[in-house]
Amino acid sequence: MVVFATVSAADLILTWVLLNEAAAMEANPLASKILARFGWWGLGLFKAGGVAVVLALVFAISRKSRPAARRLLLFACSIVVLVVAYSSCLFAQVEAASNRVLTKQNERRADISQKRKNAQMYFGKLDQLSREIVVGKVTLSTAARELARYLGEVRHDPLPYLRTVAHGFDLESLLAIHLVHHAGFQLLEAPESARHLLPKLQSEFASAFYCPLPGFALSYFPRKASSQSPREFGGGKCSGTCQHGLDRMALRCKEPLTPPACLTETSAIQRLAPPDSEL
Repeated sequence: MVVFATVSAADLILTWVLLNEAAAMEANPLASKILARFGWWGLGLFKAGGVAVVLALVFAISRKSRPAARRLLLFACSIVVLVVAYSSCLFAQVEAASNRVLTKQNERRADISQKRKNAQMYFGKLDQLSREIVVGKVTLSTAARELARYLGEVRHDPLPYLRTVAHGFDLESLLAIHLVHHAGFQLLEAPESARHLLPKLQSEFASAFYCPLPGFALSYFPRKASSQSPREFGGGKCSGTCQHGLDRMALRCKEPLTPPACLTETSAIQRLAPPDSEL
């Protein structure tokens, strides 16, 4: 009788756990209705009533035949034990699923944290190199090469974003564009310095990458400073960039560049200057 009462209590506890976890539903229609109408107190009294009825029958039968009462009690215990075993299996599955979900959430949280850390390290290096460009400590091409090397250390990939704002450029040229963009941001409160720095950056970019700076790079520079004069791309004569760099320019820029029969200074500058829509 003690065993039967114990396993019946275990059945009630497991039922409560599984229903609270929404991992199962009450299979007994009568018990389900009682739970819906009277809550857990009602279900507990219902199960206690069932235990009391079985024990009363066992007690009544034992007065006439102890072996029959023992067989009835054994049968009732077996039924409840099977129910408890089934509920225990469901509970184990729920716990395993919860652990898997928790593990995935922890892994995802750790991955997001690491990506955020890598991005912070990248932007820290970007900020440092941009400041060095502003003060004239390094050239744009040198800073772009240093930033490209640093990308392998921090495992951060800014290229998907950069390619959405500047199409048709390779790795170093995209990083150079980002450096110019960030340098302009650092000089927001010093527009005169930005005006003096921009022609130098435009010339360095054109000399190193055989393309004009796209509009994204000039976002933070004063608009008046964005107009590119002929001498910013090699002086009064047609530069080596214009004469010998057209094939390279076609590789770095998406739009094909076809040199005219007689390449004058004005036509070369028209090819290299960014359209007004990008400024």
